Amino acid sequence: MNVFPNWYLFAGASLLMAAAVVNLVSTRKDAHVPARTRHKRWRHLGVALALVVIAVRPTIGNVTTTTYTSGADVVLMIDRTASMGAVDYGGGKPRMDGVRADVTTLVRSLEGSRFAVIVFDNNARVALPFTTDGTAVVSLVDSLEWRTSEYGNGSDIAEGLGTAQKLLARSQRSDPDLSRYLYYFGDGEQTRRAAPQSFEPLRPYLTGSTIYGYGTAEGAPMLTTPGSKQYVRKDGATAISKMNEQNLNAMGQQLQGGYQHRTRPGVLDAHVDHPTLIPVVHRDPRGFETYWIFGLVAAGLLIWELWDDVAYYRRARKEWRWTD
Repeated sequence: MNVFPNWYLFAGASLLMAAAVVNLVSTRKDAHVPARTRHKRWRHLGVALALVVIAVRPTIGNVTTTTYTSGADVVLMIDRTASMGAVDYGGGKPRMDGVRADVTTLVRSLEGSRFAVIVFDNNARVALPFTTDGTAVVSLVDSLEWRTSEYGNGSDIAEGLGTAQKLLARSQRSDPDLSRYLYYFGDGEQTRRAAPQSFEPLRPYLTGSTIYGYGTAEGAPMLTTPGSKQYVRKDGATAISKMNEQNLNAMGQQLQGGYQHRTRPGVLDAHVDHPTLIPVVHRDPRGFETYWIFGLVAAGLLIWELWDDVAYYRRARKEWRWTD
C-alpha cells in the first residue's frame, strides 16, 4: 500500500477529527446527554475519520498500462502544386483532401514515431521538423493548401528530393541504428520539361517507403483555391490535370518500396511498409485509488445525519402541535 497525501486537506480533516474527539469525550463524561446526541457525535467522528483517510489517499497494487512506439523517424513528402486542387478524388473532391485523410490515418497508426513534413511546389521546404507530436502533424496538414497556378512555374515531382536527403542524413548521423521511413503523397504529374530526378539516392537511408498516388488518368479540372468554384484556365480553356502513375511507380521502384493509388479515405492497405510497433509497459506506483470508498462512507454518514435531523424535526413539530 502507498499513500499520496494532500497535506492541506489532511490538516483540515485532522482539526475536524480533533474537535469530534473532544465532543465525544465530553459527551461520555456527561450522563445526562441524550442518546441521540451521542449517536450524532459518533457520526461526526466517523465523517472526520473518513476525511482524514481521503486526505491521505491510500492506494493498493500497481496500475499497468501498455503503449506502443515505433522508435522510427518518418519523413512525409507532400506535393502542394496546383494540380493537387484537381477534383478527381473520392467522387469530385480535391486531391489534397485525400492527402489530409491519409496523413491523419498514417500518423495515428505510427504513434511514438518522430515525424518531419516536407512540402514542395516551386520550391521545397521543411514545414515541420522532426517531432513526436502527431497532433501537430495532423493540424499542419489539415491547414495545408495547394499553390495557386498563377504563382507556379511548372511542377517537378522530385522537387523535395534534396531536402529529404538532408533530413534523412541528419537522422542517420544522430542515430545510425534508428529505422527511417519515407512516405510520398502526390499525383506524379511532371510539367517541367526536364525529366524528374531519381529517388534512388534516398534508398541507403531508408528501412522502408511507400508512394501514395492521387487523381485519375482521365484527369480533372483544378480549383484555383480551396473552397473556390473557379477552375484554373490555360490558353482560354479550363486546364485539366492528369495523374501520372508511371512516374509514381518508378519512384516506388527506385526506393524499393510500395506504391498505392488512393481513391477514397479509409484504412490503408495491409502491404504498406510500416515500422514495427514495440509495446512499452508503464507501471504506475500509485496503484488503484481507494479514497472513493471512504468518500462513500462519509456520504452515507452525512445522509444518515440529515435523515435523523429531519425525523427529529418532524417528531418535535408533531409534539408541539399536540401540546398546543
